[in-house]
Amino acid sequence: MSRLRSQAGFSLIELLVAMIIGMATILAAFTLIDTTTTHSARVTARTDASQRGRIALDAMTRQLRSQVCVNGVAPILAATPNQITFTTDLSGTGASDLRSLTFDSTLRRLNQSVTLSNGLPEPGRLFTGATTTTTLLADVVADTTQPIFTYWADKPGTGGSQLLPLAATVPVSDLKRIARIDIAFVARASGASTTSTWSSTLEDSITVRAIEANNADPTIACS
Repeated sequence: MSRLRSQAGFSLIELLVAMIIGMATILAAFTLIDTTTTHSARVTARTDASQRGRIALDAMTRQLRSQVCVNGVAPILAATPNQITFTTDLSGTGASDLRSLTFDSTLRRLNQSVTLSNGLPEPGRLFTGATTTTTLLADVVADTTQPIFTYWADKPGTGGSQLLPLAATVPVSDLKRIARIDIAFVARASGASTTSTWSSTLEDSITVRAIEANNADPTIACS
């Protein structure tokens, strides 16, 4: 009976100690949740940037590797740090078209435009068909160390083993000398307004296979 009538309980000190331990445990749990959520968001954002950037880069390199001469003219018609215009054939049937890959620094987009030909055989083929423009990648910026497109020529007498840099905007007279095209850009996470550790830098190089590297003046040979 004395045990039932006991008024014994927690002392104030014991209660305060229990509260402090409980608050510390809750604080640690919330810190862990916050850290996990932040890292998860970073991984998701970086994965998003990498996946979208890789898809765009693959599309660009595929087109540039499919360059063809049309009407005996070298495929690259204009080459600047933010744009390259060229003729290509991805149809497998000889139905070439005119394409441009363009970086819009204002809207932060990589765009692709395709102009269809009139369907006539060479030398009467003209690119007078419909033009379609699509966005390959949004939320993209140039790498701070290099432009979107960089152009190189084979050094004469080296058989293609050495390269020389061409002007940032390649003169018309040097367009047929372009032997390699470097592509570099930074893909941001969707909707991101600044470049951060969540962004992904992507780079690739395309070798122009039509270059006659062993010639004294290595240029594209259109047969």
